[in-house]
Amino acid sequence: MSSAASLEKLDCNYNKLKSLNLTDNRNLRELHCDINMLTSLDLSGNLALKILDCNSNENLSSLNLTENRALEELNCTCNNLSELDVSSVSKLKKLSCHANRLSVLDLSAVNPTEVCCGSQNSDGSSDQNLKLVLTWERAAS
Repeated sequence: MSSAASLEKLDCNYNKLKSLNLTDNRNLRELHCDINMLTSLDLSGNLALKILDCNSNENLSSLNLTENRALEELNCTCNNLSELDVSSVSKLKKLSCHANRLSVLDLSAVNPTEVCCGSQNSDGSSDQNLKLVLTWERAAS
């Protein structure tokens, strides 16, 4: 995909992809890469990305979002993530991250309107506890 520099939306679900090179796709705003075989996802060059749906990549264990400050919606459910750092994603409004291996999810630097983090086990059982760190800014009076 590196030759499609003007690409704004990519939907590559259900393709058994093991890797995805999007480093030259600077205009990419929306990525749907669900139900593949990805193990990592490098989105460091995709600064315009607003929507990321990378659910059900059972071996996806690494997701670096530190450069994706424009990200507003993230669905990374049913992966193998043991950590998820969204501290630099201040525009994040919707987050869905259940069925991973997360033990801590710190949302203190973001102000999402919708969060679904449910069970962290792919089978829906609840023997893995998730500690949520939340803060709310008090409205000025």
